[in-house]
Amino acid sequence: MEQIPELGSCSPGSLATDLRCSLCSFTFTEPVELAHCQHFFCRECISQYWLEKGLHCPECGTDCEGESLRTNPLLCRLLEYLRSRGGVVETPGPACEEHGKRLERFCITDSELICLDCRDSRKHLFHEVLNNQDAVQEFKEQLKETLTELEGKIQHQSSLKEQCEALKETITQKRSEELEAHVKRSFGKLHTLLQEEEGTLLQELQKEQEKLQRIMEERIERLCHSLELLKDGLREVQTQLAEEDTHAFLQNLKETLARAKPAIGAVEKTPPVLHGEKYTGPIQFWIWKKMFQILDVAPKNLKLDQKTASPFLVISDGVKVRCGDKKKAMPDVPERFDPAACVLGAEGYDRGQHYWEVVVGQKAEWGLGVAGESAARKGEIRLSPSNGFWALVREGEEYGAFTQPPTPLTLQKKPQRVGVLLDYEAGRVSFYDAQRRVHLYTFHAAIFGGRVYPFFFTGVKEGKGDPLRIVQPQF
Repeated sequence: MEQIPELGSCSPGSLATDLRCSLCSFTFTEPVELAHCQHFFCRECISQYWLEKGLHCPECGTDCEGESLRTNPLLCRLLEYLRSRGGVVETPGPACEEHGKRLERFCITDSELICLDCRDSRKHLFHEVLNNQDAVQEFKEQLKETLTELEGKIQHQSSLKEQCEALKETITQKRSEELEAHVKRSFGKLHTLLQEEEGTLLQELQKEQEKLQRIMEERIERLCHSLELLKDGLREVQTQLAEEDTHAFLQNLKETLARAKPAIGAVEKTPPVLHGEKYTGPIQFWIWKKMFQILDVAPKNLKLDQKTASPFLVISDGVKVRCGDKKKAMPDVPERFDPAACVLGAEGYDRGQHYWEVVVGQKAEWGLGVAGESAARKGEIRLSPSNGFWALVREGEEYGAFTQPPTPLTLQKKPQRVGVLLDYEAGRVSFYDAQRRVHLYTFHAAIFGGRVYPFFFTGVKEGKGDPLRIVQPQF
């Protein structure tokens, strides 16, 4: 049988821990002893525990099948003795306002402490209810998970902050310097006549650099604020976990969880990068009106290759192509697209920069770009770089670059004349609204693996009969 501390060896207050029921955390009320393991509990607490969780000891797990609850007279006398001396072993704690009884249970559904009468009332009849110790254990586990999540968020946000600080220097400064050097090289042939044009473009670059720096500074400021919120949430959870008073812990739990939850916000993405398509594009072309004679980026006399054309296509003058209504009888050669309504340019490229323009007009469906020499020609054609196609496509009101997965594009105006720039060595294929001189999209880091050819898709739906037309760059 468990040993009861001798009264002469300790003060009444020091017996508080020994005379508490481990199920309700209060001083024993009608204490009973389990014969198999000599552990003590309140009669009502152990009876309710057995109803809910089976006949075993909550302390050691000993099977209590057939056990009869025996009141321990020695412990009862000890409690009476302590009370008679004014040695209240434990402050009763808050009582139920409605029933005046001890708050021995915690309602998970309503997140509130309740008494046993509340538990059996209609209000809580179908709610999930735990004894206080089990509730503390369960919610401490939840708070530990929240703590781990907060620590992870803080670590991730700190990493993003470091990235932003690094990007502010490396991307906006280093990348800007690279683009500035490219701009100056491009203007080398035109320098004497085009000082004003060059200066204007560099000013725009400087403005974009400053704009991006401001964006990054704002992002860093937001990240700092976010870190403070996360740290506040962390401190709230740590304080709650350190709370030893059961009632204080549970009474503050709902408020703590509410304060901690908003701190776990979505992690902001990496800041935007200063792309250089505007400055690495055909800069000489933008000023073609003044210096057309020395421009060497545009191919001469680009023609369509009849032997690659789908049997459904109609080609005229070597530069216009549309989709017909019927399939024509044509030699089934390996180079020919069949049945896809596609055709390639007659000249391929394996080095250098090349630029051409195509009038798409009001066509609701079309595709332009480049295709690898080994790209598939038969059956269903799947446009993607991995299949040897670098293409920009319009389908109705939607525009997109056929990456993996496709990248949708939001254009302010529908281009009617599209420029395509191939920079073979740089691995870039860029698209421009040639009339408005606006960059649309660029494929970066392309691995062509051989010769590539201008690619054209006429569309097969509404407006398929309207031709695509290759034109000399406008000046």
